[in-house]
Order: sequence, then C-alpha cells, then structure tokens
Amino acid sequence: MTAKYRELPDGTRIYKGGMRYKPVPPEKRKYRKWPEGTIWIGSESYLPLPLLEDSQRGSIPFTRPDSEGIAHRLGCRCRVLAEAKAARSG
Repeated sequence: MTAKYRELPDGTRIYKGGMRYKPVPPEKRKYRKWPEGTIWIGSESYLPLPLLEDSQRGSIPFTRPDSEGIAHRLGCRCRVLAEAKAARSG
C-alpha cells in the first residue's frame, strides 16, 4: 500500500490526514551518518581497513618445520599440549 500525499515545491509532503513532513537532507541528519566507503553485509556495516605497503610490512616470523612439530608432540609435557589433551579427553 502506498501512502497518498501531495508534495509542495519545497519538498514538504502533506498526507491525506493533513499531517506534514519535510524530509531532512542527509548532511543535517543526526543519526545514520555512515562514513564514505562503508560496506554493508546484511544489516551489519563494516569499514575497510587500509592495507600496508609491502615495504612497511614486517617479515613472517620463523616457524618450525612440520617434522619437528610432530616430534615435539610425542614426548612433551608442556602446558600448551597438556591443556589440549585435557580438552580432548574431557
């Protein structure tokens, strides 16, 4: 159902019951001022993050090869592995 109204030259709408409404321009609105470039996914809004140049990025930290990681799990009783084993068994 569409609302029946008459529109005046200044943009004011006059509805059937005599009620008047003048739309507020976006720059004068108090709420819903979304920054430029806002990305909408469903009803959520996200702001894109600026990416760093390749020269400003840090290097990837050294990690152990997988073969050393598997050997570490076999006989180790470090806190990290002990918590993982407790979570799996319980």
